[in-house]
Amino acid sequence: MIQWVNPAFTRTTGYTLAEAVGQNPRIPKSSRHDQEFYKKLWATILRGEVFRSEMINRRKDGSEFTEEAIITPVKDEDGRISHFIA
Repeated sequence: MIQWVNPAFTRTTGYTLAEAVGQNPRIPKSSRHDQEFYKKLWATILRGEVFRSEMINRRKDGSEFTEEAIITPVKDEDGRISHFIA
């Protein structure tokens, strides 16, 4: 669940903070990447590693944009992944 977005996210995607918070992080997902791409993404971040890749996502208005995505796992004091920063 999205907990916060920065102004660059709102400018790039067209989603306001109020629209994004509480949503699934997949809201800007396009159909350009196959299931294998997302399996690799999740396998990487669930191992506690940083995922980096160029991604094609979709704005609120339906237009697509390309971005350099970096998804970083954040761990709690016990070393367990508590959330992700992207």
